[in-house]
Amino acid sequence: MDSPRTEPTGAIEERNFIANMVRLRKARGWSQGELAARMNAAGWDKFHQTTVSRMENGSQPIRLGEARGIADVLGTKVDQMVLGDQLGERWRELSDATASLHLHGLAIGNAVIDYLDQKGVVRHLLGKQPAFPEGTPPSTVAEREALVEVAKQELAKSYKEHIDDVLGSGGDDGVDPEAS
Repeated sequence: MDSPRTEPTGAIEERNFIANMVRLRKARGWSQGELAARMNAAGWDKFHQTTVSRMENGSQPIRLGEARGIADVLGTKVDQMVLGDQLGERWRELSDATASLHLHGLAIGNAVIDYLDQKGVVRHLLGKQPAFPEGTPPSTVAEREALVEVAKQELAKSYKEHIDDVLGSGGDDGVDPEAS
């Protein structure tokens, strides 16, 4: 009685790699020739459209170095390309979302630095307000006094209070936007 034939180690991963290679190439709108040209530009001399075609149809094996080069040109990693479509795609989505979250976090940090710098500017300018000359219209004096009051109110606020204003929580409803 014949035992069931098993696939060689790595055969599924190789099929997944090829399927992901085709999918990612097409998702970028690249022909096989375009992928080959990008491989050449990345230092893979003599990488031709026919090479890509043979790899995609399974008649030419993909060497490890080539796999890394292809993954790099396609903007991913070999680890992700050997996974099945759905798992690999979710990994890429998580990686992209995490990178975006990091960049947004940096933007928030930079905005806080800018905010604190601007508070220093307002403090400095408040201390340099000259007295009005005699005969200045009362409406002008009142307008500046109102502006000085607004400036003082803004200086009294923390950046967290400004964030709460933007998020609409006002800081008193116990809602933590980070908890979502």
